[in-house]
Amino acid sequence: MTTHTLAPSLLTALGLVASLAAGCDDADVNGQELVCPDDPGPFTLADSRVSGTAELAQALTEPLGEGDSVIIRGTATHEDGLAIREILVAGVSAEATTFNFGQWSAQLSYDSLALAAPADAAGDVVVEAVAIDACGNRYPFLEVALAIDPTPSVDVDSLTIEVTYPGGRAYVPSDESAAATLKLNATGRASGAEVTVAAATGTFQGLSAANTVRLFADGQDSASGTVLFYATEPGVTVITAVVDDTLAAALVVAAEAPSLAPRVATLVPGAVIEVQVLTEGALERCQATPSEVFEVRHSGVAIGAAAAAMSRDEDGAYLLEVEAAAEAAAAGSLTLTCVDEYGQAGSGHYELVVSDPPPEVEVEALRIDVEIPQGRDHLPAS
Repeated sequence: MTTHTLAPSLLTALGLVASLAAGCDDADVNGQELVCPDDPGPFTLADSRVSGTAELAQALTEPLGEGDSVIIRGTATHEDGLAIREILVAGVSAEATTFNFGQWSAQLSYDSLALAAPADAAGDVVVEAVAIDACGNRYPFLEVALAIDPTPSVDVDSLTIEVTYPGGRAYVPSDESAAATLKLNATGRASGAEVTVAAATGTFQGLSAANTVRLFADGQDSASGTVLFYATEPGVTVITAVVDDTLAAALVVAAEAPSLAPRVATLVPGAVIEVQVLTEGALERCQATPSEVFEVRHSGVAIGAAAAAMSRDEDGAYLLEVEAAAEAAAAGSLTLTCVDEYGQAGSGHYELVVSDPPPEVEVEALRIDVEIPQGRDHLPAS
């Protein structure tokens, strides 16, 4: 068992004045007849008639664990001069080292601290020092915060991460508009375990400032905790969870907004191009702006300004055909917009160019003039 003697770190709590009346058949510290208050309490720090201090002689280098203890030394003064019969710190009786507990000390074990109050998120337990006077009144007169290990009996046998996507889908969007639910499942003495969760990208909801989540029992030998993960980049993100020397990992798939290939194109009358909609997710719909010079088809069916449901072909691709009218006499444009299941959208823009025909050519006569060098009438054969 380790006993910690802590270096001076003064903690004080002052008592405040309250009226006194009535008497008790006893004597105060000066041998005078006791005068006890009509109100027997309970009392709080704000209306306590006892004030005092507490000091820790040596700083804790780590939270107290099972088998550890700590010694607290302090002072106490009854503001009405009454005898102090006992001082309790975290329920442990302190020893008076001078008259009337003017100075006192208490040795607190880990177990007494763990039972005194629940630890907060930082692992600190706040305990009261209470003085009991000759009238039998209990006056809390200071509080002490001590760091303890809140999970000394935790022993995790196994740890897994279960990933659930919204609506039964197989991915999340990369724009943080929806989250994957991560359920951490542990076996063994796992209740109370603090599990550290991490990822190279993305954000979490449900973690402490130390990036941990506490597991709670959901069976005799199992515990679980839940965290939300929002992706900030497309692709696959590795999620890790660690408690002591037990590690678990899972993959979360994220898709960015759909993109169209080609995204921009210029067509002439009668031209047809194939547009592929690229996405790691699933398309919900595509639609086109109204146009008199373009027709858009999906699986052979024309689509227009009304949103059309999309499906993959046998190769797993989302394909559209864009055709420019062969008889188009004027230029025009078309915008295609495709939206995935989470509302992420991508667009493509296509132009129709109509050229003026070349001017008509009319030839009335054609002549060829031949000139032979040096006035000769023929050219050599070689």
